[in-house]
Amino acid sequence: MLILLGGPDRVGKSTLAAQLSELSGFKVKHHSQPDARDKSIFDIYRRNLEEGGDQIWDRSYLCAFILERYRRRNHDHLVEIMDLEFELSKIHEVIHIGVTKPWYWCAPLHWEELNKKHYPLSHWATRDAFISRQNGHHFNIGVMDNFYRYVTMFPSFMVEPDWDSHDVWSNVQAISSAERPRFTH
Repeated sequence: MLILLGGPDRVGKSTLAAQLSELSGFKVKHHSQPDARDKSIFDIYRRNLEEGGDQIWDRSYLCAFILERYRRRNHDHLVEIMDLEFELSKIHEVIHIGVTKPWYWCAPLHWEELNKKHYPLSHWATRDAFISRQNGHHFNIGVMDNFYRYVTMFPSFMVEPDWDSHDVWSNVQAISSAERPRFTH
């Protein structure tokens, strides 16, 4: 099984991934921005598949797609997502999990990061970077919601604000055992 976590920065995806790993025994694979030297922005995910076994992908391919789309104004990777999902459907059961928090919850974490010493920016540049992150946060949630509703071929759900990792894991198990048409592996 693959559990794919998506969502904006600073909403708790990595924390949830670690907690789900403890509950499930699945390996966590954390992903950052795509390597520009790769043939596809999704090659890192294909390399993870080669390792086999049940995995939790912290920052799934949906995150890479959304960030490339937002930061570079690029819309050309949707076909590659569909190709990747076709590949995944042949070898794994996949469940997408959307992790979100309201902007007011994430804002202090972004502000703190922007004000660390490795960001020696003026006040106006820090403020502009903060506003860009705010816009990115909302953009991410909108695209993620549309992706889960209209694009992905796999089951998905959004984490409710009052859920803990046990609630998320219970939902994964319920979806996994639910009667529905399945891809043959």
